[in-house]
Amino acid sequence: MTWDDRLGGGYDGRALTLQKMTNNNIKSHPLYECPLDARVRSNGRHTRSYSMNQKGGANSGSARGIVGTNSRRISEINQTSDTLLLMDYSSGSNQLGYTNRAIRKPSHLKNPDGNDEEFWTHGWGMANYMMVDGSARGLGFMQTFLGLKNPWENTNPANTMWDSYR
Repeated sequence: MTWDDRLGGGYDGRALTLQKMTNNNIKSHPLYECPLDARVRSNGRHTRSYSMNQKGGANSGSARGIVGTNSRRISEINQTSDTLLLMDYSSGSNQLGYTNRAIRKPSHLKNPDGNDEEFWTHGWGMANYMMVDGSARGLGFMQTFLGLKNPWENTNPANTMWDSYR
């Protein structure tokens, strides 16, 4: 079950039953679709334009985000207004109700699936990001690394906006 399935149980208005969530029998919803996301999804599946910040361990060199096997609680995050929760991820494989592409880490944005021009729908290197506190910003990928490193050379998220452990 994906994060969007869980929201579909009553929060987003789709009123999905547990059976519908587990069988990928889902309905589309504009809440999950960026208006600029023109990527066609395979097999007629519904668009999900956003992915969540992937969590690894506190010592992970690749994923220090929010969501993973054991997701982080908001109360565990010190810098909620500067920690990424969710971001644009326009991929043909990012489909509502499917785990594939539901969570992403910085290296996935560095090397997006397919055509980079389609991926960066808000201008090259720009995407919308939602912070843990619920605020949202349009940022360049480099801005999410807070000037600490060049993400095109080093995607280790430690001490960046991707790091829920800082």
